[in-house]
Amino acid sequence: MRVGMWNVLTLSENTHLPLLSGELGRLRIAVAALSEVCRPGSSQISVGEYTYFWSGRSDGRHTKGVAVAVPDWLLPMVSDVIPDVNEHIMRLRLRHSLGVLSVVSVYAPTTISDVSVREAFYSQLHSVMDECPGGDTPLGDFSATTGTDRIGYKDCISPHRSGSHGESGSVLLERSGSASCWILVPAPRAAPLDLVFQYWSCG
Repeated sequence: MRVGMWNVLTLSENTHLPLLSGELGRLRIAVAALSEVCRPGSSQISVGEYTYFWSGRSDGRHTKGVAVAVPDWLLPMVSDVIPDVNEHIMRLRLRHSLGVLSVVSVYAPTTISDVSVREAFYSQLHSVMDECPGGDTPLGDFSATTGTDRIGYKDCISPHRSGSHGESGSVLLERSGSASCWILVPAPRAAPLDLVFQYWSCG
């Protein structure tokens, strides 16, 4: 099953959805974690053979927000949707022949946010992950770069460059290492659209 993430910058208007559904279908994406969807509240909508579950701000503002997109043929496998964590985190569970896959879609506070805000985000993410059974897959925009040095993190970071190792990157590596998750860096912005996705596997 092919999964990935995409910071779409906005899905505030329904007119954006047919194009996105077409692109997800072209790339044969089965599960996509979307960030900065800019849709308030929480709900779902089906457009162009994909269904979108989203979680946004509770004050009605069209900023931030996360979503999970799945093709309609996978809908019978969706067993649980927890969209109302907040505008930074939501969770969706899929039942399959080998058990359950929990997809946690995230949009981390940016590096200009207060340290307390970023710490609160990771604390809440850790709490959400603790509530999931095995097979959790965190996907999304973590607003962090991990650098090129893999020493001590070869079990969770891919052998590709990702900017410089900053404070947010350190927190991400610490969390990912404890959760046995792979971090794959996004392709450069100039790359074709299908290379912008990040792919994850959890061990």
